Amino acid sequence: MRRLAMFVGSFLAVAMVSAASAQGPVTIQLNEVAKSGVSGVAILTDAGNNQTKVELAMLSEPVGATEPANVNAGQCGSSLGAVKGSLGNVAFDTTTATVNAPIGSLQTGGFAINVQASATDASSVACGNIPAIAGTNTAAAPAATALPATGGMPPVAMLLVAGALLGAGYVIRRHASSSF
Repeated sequence: MRRLAMFVGSFLAVAMVSAASAQGPVTIQLNEVAKSGVSGVAILTDAGNNQTKVELAMLSEPVGATEPANVNAGQCGSSLGAVKGSLGNVAFDTTTATVNAPIGSLQTGGFAINVQASATDASSVACGNIPAIAGTNTAAAPAATALPATGGMPPVAMLLVAGALLGAGYVIRRHASSSF
């Protein structure tokens, strides 16, 4: 009975860790636009309280440049729409901002992250579509391809490790109690 309780407890712990990691960060490739030479990556993370943390890291940004970055409606290219939220200026190749929207509300296939040339030149230098969560694509926007999950440990591997640790603990406990 005790072994069954330990197994069920371990299984539930692993299941809860897997569920908690399901809302992991979303990584978006920001592709060069119009041969600008500028590209980068955006990482969206649930910041709690219906907010999303957005971190940008750019490559080949012109020296001394400060490029405005935004969350735009639509998708990169001709369907890129109005600015829905500012991410501030990319300076020294990075910026971090918090958007007052839950991460799930941005994952509809109807939003993109756009980096502009400057405050006076709104032309895009880099852009990346925020991927849709399965089943949330909007009719107005083409379906975005979700990026593969990165990091973490598969649940089966987690169960095997948990089982091995429980087994090792049981053997050590038995060995320790038989030594006295």
